[in-house]
Amino acid sequence: MKIEFEYKGHWFLPNSPEDKIAGILRFIPNSPIYLELMGEFKKSPFSMINENIETIYGLTYDAKEVTLFKCCSTGSKNACGFSLMRYFIQYIFEGAHLSYIND
Repeated sequence: MKIEFEYKGHWFLPNSPEDKIAGILRFIPNSPIYLELMGEFKKSPFSMINENIETIYGLTYDAKEVTLFKCCSTGSKNACGFSLMRYFIQYIFEGAHLSYIND
């Protein structure tokens, strides 16, 4: 894909659809794809700060379903009482919430 775009919406993990976080997915040709969240996904006490997440689902402000696969956290920044979390994304699928990358 050669057209720059961004999706604003709510993002969540497949096993926690009630825990939505506002954020922006940005794609710029020839640059890494990243998702920036205004908050963090709930973590288990055993999780790492810089963890990989296989799948993140999104619902954009214009009601598009988006699936992100192979998501790598770069950590978080705390500012003004909330966290900003950034994930680098390897694959984007628009139009559905897919369970597996082979779907």
